Amino acid sequence: MHASILCLLVVAVGFANAANVELTFSQGTLKGKEAVSRNGRSFRSFTGIPYAKPPINRLRFQPPEAAIPWKGIFDATKTHERCLQVYSYLKNYTVLGNEDCLYLNVYLPNVSHEEKLPVMVFIHGGAFITGSASDYNPNLLMDHDVVLVTINYRLGPFGFLTTSTFHMLGNDGLKDQALAIKWVKENIAAFGGDSEKITVFGQGAGGISAHLHMLSPLSKHLISGVIAQSGTAVGHNAIMPYFLSVRNTKFLAERLKCPVHGDMDDMMRCLIYKNGKQILEKLVEFREWDVEPITLFKPVMEPDVPGAFLIEDPARIILKGDAAKVPFITGITSNEGDLRTSDIKDFNKNIDTYLPNLLGYRNVVIHKNLKPATESIKMFYLNNKNLSNANKNQFSKMYMDSLYLHGADFAVDLHLTKSKQSVYYYIFGYKGSQSYCKLYDSSTECDYGVCHSDDLLYIFNDNKHFPNFERNEDDNKVIDLMTKLWVTFATHGNPTPEDTFGTIPKWQPSEVDHVNYYFIKDGQTVENNTSLFKKRSKFWKKLELNDKRKQLKDEL
Repeated sequence: MHASILCLLVVAVGFANAANVELTFSQGTLKGKEAVSRNGRSFRSFTGIPYAKPPINRLRFQPPEAAIPWKGIFDATKTHERCLQVYSYLKNYTVLGNEDCLYLNVYLPNVSHEEKLPVMVFIHGGAFITGSASDYNPNLLMDHDVVLVTINYRLGPFGFLTTSTFHMLGNDGLKDQALAIKWVKENIAAFGGDSEKITVFGQGAGGISAHLHMLSPLSKHLISGVIAQSGTAVGHNAIMPYFLSVRNTKFLAERLKCPVHGDMDDMMRCLIYKNGKQILEKLVEFREWDVEPITLFKPVMEPDVPGAFLIEDPARIILKGDAAKVPFITGITSNEGDLRTSDIKDFNKNIDTYLPNLLGYRNVVIHKNLKPATESIKMFYLNNKNLSNANKNQFSKMYMDSLYLHGADFAVDLHLTKSKQSVYYYIFGYKGSQSYCKLYDSSTECDYGVCHSDDLLYIFNDNKHFPNFERNEDDNKVIDLMTKLWVTFATHGNPTPEDTFGTIPKWQPSEVDHVNYYFIKDGQTVENNTSLFKKRSKFWKKLELNDKRKQLKDEL
């Protein structure tokens, strides 16, 4: 029976003392708990809810299967383990997590509402290799009238390993996400959420994923809006060629002493029964420079078979008008590349080899264009000089523009060409008292800007990386602004309806041949700007990498 017509049972004991609460829906009864938001508002928390069967044994490397109902009361007061992962951003990597990880968390205000609340589904980032829903504390968003869902999905080879057989087609991590969104669509009414107002948002790999859900037949009909932060489906780092993913699978299998010649089913059976930790430890043997390549398995375009998540170039899907007809926000931080500038000592020795991999275009460039493209990039950013402390800032811009700016630009241009829905573009330029850059270089001598992921610090509390983050007054004003923009978009499909933000200017959507950036400088200083990064954006739009993408750009 559909969740919207089920009886909602809520039992609270001792409202003032972080009481347990119970909620009954189609899967069974949950025991949750009460918590308090940043501004002292009570909200209900249900964590570790299974949306799929554990992807272990025969279900390893397979599409997810929906979870079955349970008997009795399910304890949803505890966080579940993260998906099995290796934190390969660091040279001294650590294997963490568990393969039994397909769980989600639901948070909702502890107040009565006559109408159902808008729903926001967050997909965490981490280069498709790391991260967890439990890293993102909801207490900033719970100051607002919204139902928040955060989800786990399989990572690394467990979520994206691919073979050339129909038994392991890839994209299982994205299919996990799609199943979680379907779960939300079917069940969120029991939590007070509006199943017709589901905004999917994510950052980094989560931003790529959120954008892909606008394009996939498995999920595009389930959503009402998308926010893609620092990642889109048309960026250089979004999609891996199918043949390369299959090749990496064979390389991994070979290192695990699985058969790689002959019947692919034999290789698959061998991989299914290998120890998960051993599989991840072998990934480090793929490193070429520093920690690169970070991501060996990522989304692919699958064969056109039932259940496929993605069968066509995302850019082509948008140009054909086949994307979900929903409003779209995308954007980046003003210094995305600063996260990656802390270790370039050995880069000059093999710059022509390292640069295509580091900037992500090695997977999309055709052979005849590889050297000319690399030479053009070196000339534009480095004036053909070696990297040094003197031009380190140019290295940061180069990294940012290839992996983040170009993808956002291209996505905006594509949607403006074919979509009648509003397209909003932002630049987050507030440098607060904390930064993700500090996690990778603790040196006080390094002057970083607003780097990759810094915008998340004003939407979520990151308990894992910043357990003692004491925000100042300016930080809190930015939290007020960012959370209100995001929730208002989820509510109305427009981040700044008339007369709702006081002195903050209305966010003007972009138009064809008139891209508008909503430049967020701090919690009270925001401007609509049409000239940011103009020269750098133009360079990447004109750079010839492959003939198919050139043809698509010519059609814009």
